[in-house]
Amino acid sequence: LIIVATKPNIYEEIFNGLKNNLIINDQTLIISILAGIKISKIEAILGPSPIIRAMPNIAASVLEGMTALIGNKKITQKDILNVDLIFELIGEKIWLENESQMDSFTAISGSGPAYFFFFTECLKNIAIEEGFTEDVSSKISQQIIIGSGKLVKDSDISPKELRENVTSPNGTTEAGLKILIDTETGLLNKLRQTITEAKKRSIEISNN
Repeated sequence: LIIVATKPNIYEEIFNGLKNNLIINDQTLIISILAGIKISKIEAILGPSPIIRAMPNIAASVLEGMTALIGNKKITQKDILNVDLIFELIGEKIWLENESQMDSFTAISGSGPAYFFFFTECLKNIAIEEGFTEDVSSKISQQIIIGSGKLVKDSDISPKELRENVTSPNGTTEAGLKILIDTETGLLNKLRQTITEAKKRSIEISNN
């Protein structure tokens, strides 16, 4: 089993090196963690090897990652079990139905932590504008994200229900949420635009 986790722009050099210096056959499973490099591009270099493409996100570094997996027709049930064991060590994993879903997954989950970090950054900056110190603003914004994420993960209640539980009629949360849930200018529409652009770029990179 060989895991390839390098910058994608040197993938040809990497796989040609593997082909020329290691025995690549139907017993050697290749796991590629190369953003935008389709399985067909790897097959064009290595030939008929079992190949699995994986896309984890940065939260894997704290064992809370989300990884998407897709394999070619050469992979076996044993390969699937081995790969499951590997990626379950760094968080959650899913198997995609087809490789084209990888672009959507990349835009949502691969880039998703950056959206979350920016949201936290915005909360911090607003807290500073409201007169809190930078240290206190950092603590407030970080704990909002940490606590809310833990509630989502550990609770049997859906995010929608959790939101509704916090939102008292005619209260402060309801007043604020009116801005975020606006159908034209709200957060859902902005996130949809964000993910559409990220997916578009992922497709461009994959097709280059």
